Amino acid sequence: MRRPIKPARSQLLGETLDAKTIADSTLTSGSAELSACLYFWMCTDAELCAAGGSYFLRAIDGAGKEFSCPEQGAAAPIKVSPSQKTAAPKFVHTPVLSARPGQSLRVTAGVRCELGLRSLVLRYRSVTQYQDYFHLEMQPTRQKDEFWAEIPGEHILSEWDFAYYFEILDNQGNGWIRPDQTIETPYIIVKLDRT
Repeated sequence: MRRPIKPARSQLLGETLDAKTIADSTLTSGSAELSACLYFWMCTDAELCAAGGSYFLRAIDGAGKEFSCPEQGAAAPIKVSPSQKTAAPKFVHTPVLSARPGQSLRVTAGVRCELGLRSLVLRYRSVTQYQDYFHLEMQPTRQKDEFWAEIPGEHILSEWDFAYYFEILDNQGNGWIRPDQTIETPYIIVKLDRT
């Protein structure tokens, strides 16, 4: 049975803020029922929020057993800091449109982020729902703001064509997927040359 959850209270820099319940659900894990609730607070005063905050998640299953994430709960919460609104990164990439099965494939991309680049990850897989995405952290080339990764040939299977996309994360934690799904299909299809 689900019970209504009362709004929680949060403390930030000595000020008490109301938290709003945004999710209240019952999860099933094996035979145990887990009741979970997610709260959030929004701070619009820049001076008050400048120091950021922290959070942890706590759930109690039907038997009364408590779970926390991180495991230490309130003793070691996850730290968050306010992010600045930032422009989307400059992204340049010439799509790879064909490849040979079993042969490695080098992919390059140019990225420049307003707040600096934390990571650029290439995600790829065969075009089949039965395969999880592999990922490679892209490495800088000798050219400014250019990166590369080499997909191992053993990941390029002859049975299916191939797909890839990029995950970009700036130094403030803002993230983007390229190709941009608001403009085009959010992945690139590589046709395999099976001749």
